[in-house]
Amino acid sequence: MDDDKATRHTPRLVTASAPAVLGESPVWDERTDTLYWGDIDRGELHHCRADGSQQGVIRTGQRIGCVALRRHQPGFIAGLERSIALLTLDPLEIRPVAPLDAHLLGNRCNDGKCDAEGRFWVGTCDSAFRDATGWFFRFDAAGALMRTVGPFI
Repeated sequence: MDDDKATRHTPRLVTASAPAVLGESPVWDERTDTLYWGDIDRGELHHCRADGSQQGVIRTGQRIGCVALRRHQPGFIAGLERSIALLTLDPLEIRPVAPLDAHLLGNRCNDGKCDAEGRFWVGTCDSAFRDATGWFFRFDAAGALMRTVGPFI
């Protein structure tokens, strides 16, 4: 491995002073040397550079459970309050692509990530953590959404 690749893949601590109520879903964008993470309860997407500089926050207007980088286009795929959406930044654009149990008003997205095949996996949960209404969903590049495992709290 050449020195440049070794440096890029060496773990390092990124320190940011952005308090979160419920921080989740850290995502490293090596294209821009930027760390992103969500604050579910505040509906915010935080970001900063590897050295802790250029800290910022993007308010989505709804709870944001998780984000993953889009492979071939700018922005993210995200698990929002009760939907999967595509997010682009600067300016913020949110384009819902799949509802997630919209009839379960007490549910919200929790954490999620993309697998090696590029499918977006996201879990939902009861916001009060009382009822077994949460599920794992899989969203693929063709736009197909599948409820896979559940229900659970």
